[in-house]
Amino acid sequence: MLGSIEHLVDSLKARLRRRYHINRLQIVVYPGFRNESQVFVRGRVLVGKDIEGGCRDHGWMRNFGNMLKRFLSAEIPHARLELEWEGRRKEVTTDHEGFFFECLPCGPEDPLEVVIRTAETTMREPFVTQARIFGRSARSRFVVVSDIDDTVLLTMANKALRMMALTMFGNAHTRKPFAGVNAWYHQLRIGCSGEEENPLFYVSSSPWNLYDFLEEFLVVNGIPLGPMFLRDHGFEQGRLTLRDHRGHKLESIEQLMQAFPAQKFLLIGDSGQKDPEIYREIALRHPDRVVGVMIRNVTPFLRLRLLDVERIGREIAAAGNHFLLFERTEQAVRATRKWGLTADS
Repeated sequence: MLGSIEHLVDSLKARLRRRYHINRLQIVVYPGFRNESQVFVRGRVLVGKDIEGGCRDHGWMRNFGNMLKRFLSAEIPHARLELEWEGRRKEVTTDHEGFFFECLPCGPEDPLEVVIRTAETTMREPFVTQARIFGRSARSRFVVVSDIDDTVLLTMANKALRMMALTMFGNAHTRKPFAGVNAWYHQLRIGCSGEEENPLFYVSSSPWNLYDFLEEFLVVNGIPLGPMFLRDHGFEQGRLTLRDHRGHKLESIEQLMQAFPAQKFLLIGDSGQKDPEIYREIALRHPDRVVGVMIRNVTPFLRLRLLDVERIGREIAAAGNHFLLFERTEQAVRATRKWGLTADS
């Protein structure tokens, strides 16, 4: 029933928008990335909403109002867009949740510009924007894949009510990172020589609705930016759809491994959900592609979970990969130095 209602409301909104030439479409373009021959572009078409950036002085009611706007987004299904890059053009259509994802052929030149504009014939003025593309570098030695919640951002995902309160009533300036993460991730970015350009990708189970908040959080705390792989929350055929944590992460990491076939991967996550199990599966599938697995222990008082993670770590190590279970960031920093991934400071 909920899915039918959502579909009916979306259809009525789209019909009114076209009939009265309402020009409030917004193309939210998530940062893309490229390799030697392809560029990956992802985004979503929504009805524009005025979501303000965070501020330390904002009260909980103001933060709650902005978070509600994020989760009550009005997506535009089946919207027509035109992509333009390197003198080429391609028309694409968003899916039933307003998303689009395209893999485009490209030459080796940097920087690469991808312009995206609406192709709705009834609009008074087309909405035009440009994708931000993270380039590939010949100086990169490995790829970092990091979770966000309880790996970078203190979330308490294993405590549902506490996590909900932090999410709904805080903002990017009031939320806290784990101590030392910004400096550590910058060290991983520049590598052992100090001149590497190792890319960072954030693969999280957070919804795409939180993208702008998460990016602002990284900027505010001086943590290196990188493309994100988040999940979609919505209704389909009358059911609430939420891609399962395991399937989402496995598919995202596999996609990155295919995009960068010559690179090894450092996988960073936490013990709160299923990161150890997911990373073990990746390490056993591709033992020659994983340089190490690092798990932040956020469940130190759950003895059975700790034993599970330690057992998983032994299996990863037996496959020939580095493994570390850590609680403080400085422990991880020492390990990446020992593994030859970062330089001694």
